Amino acid sequence: MRGAGSLYTPPHFALAKLPLRQAVALGGWVRSTLTGALLKIRYLPIYSFTPQKAFTLAEGATHVETSAGKCAHAFTLAEVLITLGIIGIVAAMTLPSLLNKAEKLILKNQFKKTYSLLSQALLKSETEFGAKPNCYYSIDSSSSVGNLTRGYGNITECAIFRSIVLKNLKVIQTCQKNAYPNCIPKYKGFDTMVADKNPDMTPAEALNAISGLDSFSQNSILNQNPSYVLGDGSIIISYSDYFPMLFAIDINGKKGPNKWGYDLFGFLTASSPNSNLLLVAPTYSVEKGGMTTKQMLEKMHSK
Repeated sequence: MRGAGSLYTPPHFALAKLPLRQAVALGGWVRSTLTGALLKIRYLPIYSFTPQKAFTLAEGATHVETSAGKCAHAFTLAEVLITLGIIGIVAAMTLPSLLNKAEKLILKNQFKKTYSLLSQALLKSETEFGAKPNCYYSIDSSSSVGNLTRGYGNITECAIFRSIVLKNLKVIQTCQKNAYPNCIPKYKGFDTMVADKNPDMTPAEALNAISGLDSFSQNSILNQNPSYVLGDGSIIISYSDYFPMLFAIDINGKKGPNKWGYDLFGFLTASSPNSNLLLVAPTYSVEKGGMTTKQMLEKMHSK
């Protein structure tokens, strides 16, 4: 137990036996020195010390071996918040562009996959049919689709050929009418796309503007045309009952964006006198920012 006026000696530390007056003076000097040093510190340092070892050289004198403290400076809260704010601004500026590019790449790959699937199904079905069915549009040569005429459309042969193609495409759901919402999402029709570009048009005027393609009006797509859902989720929408002569396909099904020129594209089945059946791109309108089937085909074949 310490007597009055005695100095407390912490474990492993021993002060030289100084007179009380000198010890108090030394303590005051140490306190003032440390206070001044702390006021000059700009950043809050973090110290890490290694364990101390104590040993005795002579009676009554204990010495302490210490390792130099390691100091790591930390950032202030304001600096951290400013840095995070800059990162957030850069991310907000670049992320939409990156996501848009990624989405376009995904759709391009899906378009390529779907186009390959349809082409193979046509060739296989033609082989199973035993001859070229009278169910296609005619072109002068396999290298030119500019001179496309109304083809050979024997109703009986088309019906037989259609059943073979659908079997080879592995259809898992069929909606002969009223395809929305059971088989398809809510697509725009050619008439509603025309109305979007011409707000003053009446529905009747918009429908009249797509004369010759009225079976791709919104009402026909949603309520009249047959639709077929394939095993991979893609959706075929027949133009009236003309599949596979004329149709549209949603390459990723109901996932979206479900827009013409994005994931919904039109196709014709065509042939020249000396060629097999092949898919060609019709010149259909697309929604704002979309790509035509022809543009997608060109992009698919580009590097």
